Amino acid sequence: MRRALLPLVLTLLASCSSDPETPTTEVDSGAVDGAKPDSATAADTRVDDGGLDLDSTIDSGVDSGTPPADTMVADTTAADTTAADTFTPPADTGPGDVAKARIHEIYVDRALEGDKVEFVEISAPPNTPLDNLWLRHIDDKGVPVFELRVADAGAKMKASGLWVVGTSFVTVDKAHPLSAWGLTGAGGSVQLLRKDIAMSLVDVVGYGGAPASTATAPTKTIEGSAASIAASGSTGKTIGRKSVPGDTDNNSADFCVMNATPGAANGACL
Repeated sequence: MRRALLPLVLTLLASCSSDPETPTTEVDSGAVDGAKPDSATAADTRVDDGGLDLDSTIDSGVDSGTPPADTMVADTTAADTTAADTFTPPADTGPGDVAKARIHEIYVDRALEGDKVEFVEISAPPNTPLDNLWLRHIDDKGVPVFELRVADAGAKMKASGLWVVGTSFVTVDKAHPLSAWGLTGAGGSVQLLRKDIAMSLVDVVGYGGAPASTATAPTKTIEGSAASIAASGSTGKTIGRKSVPGDTDNNSADFCVMNATPGAANGACL
């Protein structure tokens, strides 16, 4: 029986091996719908930029444990070389400075030249407000003759520290009409008044035959004794304040006869 089955077994074996169907094993190449196979899926980090290899420069921020060098440009702004503040504050122009104003020179007509040549010069620190200062003249009998402003509103003392009041016939800083001006030749008094708060006497000079007082306030017409005046008939001579002693509250000691210098420094006593 074994011999009878042998041909059947051989027939079956021949049948199984005659043209077997090769099974197809599908390899996942990653190519889906035309995509590149796996061999081309790696990121191509080499860009044609003239030969520059960007492989190592695409991601320069990978933490390697050492912070990247600070590539910020150093601040090259020049240091502040502004010179030290050398600004000198201007002189104090408060009310106290007005009190420093003084009568500096008085020109009285002694030769019938007329009131037009007469003037009064004021001295004060530069930039001192002058618009609240007034001149008041009292004649030899103690009667007030005029009361006139030293300067217009807003005016301040010049850098020279000298300010001249008179008529337009003389070089002055404040001119008044001739009809309102004139000093008594034989003697009298010139008061410098302040009127910004209440009227007060800043300075006074009595000259020649000055009156002892006046009935209307302020009544003071002389400091100490009266200053001397030029001889009758003389011209170009004035009553000027001496540089020394300056202001001792004595008109005869502080003033003398000298050549007229309106707007300029006083000269020597004659």
